[in-house]
Amino acid sequence: MSKSYRPPADIDIWDAENVFYLKSHPSRLAKLLSHYEIYKQVQGLPGAIVECGVYKGASLTRFASFRALLENDHGRSIYGFDAFGAFPTAGVQSEADQEFITQFESAAGGGIPRSDLEDALAVKGFS
Repeated sequence: MSKSYRPPADIDIWDAENVFYLKSHPSRLAKLLSHYEIYKQVQGLPGAIVECGVYKGASLTRFASFRALLENDHGRSIYGFDAFGAFPTAGVQSEADQEFITQFESAAGGGIPRSDLEDALAVKGFS
């Protein structure tokens, strides 16, 4: 099975949700709950949310969803930083670093292209 990025339009949302709950390890829900608890701690405080390493966009989308549910869509800025695609290899000199990149991409695939993430967030009404 390829782990490369697939645009959400290619996946039926109801099937995806059911498969997520039926097949995912409880740690996946723990991650969602952890992000929710972290967001609640900053609720009402000034400042932006910054994610360094967006990867496939799931966490960034979760934080935007929490903002919409707990505050409002424009109450705080959310910034995501990433290479948006393949893991950057320019300037990688260490054999260990190159091996990490190779293993990471083999196991997890590439990140979401920036334009696809922007489109997905726009469909959800997030700006």
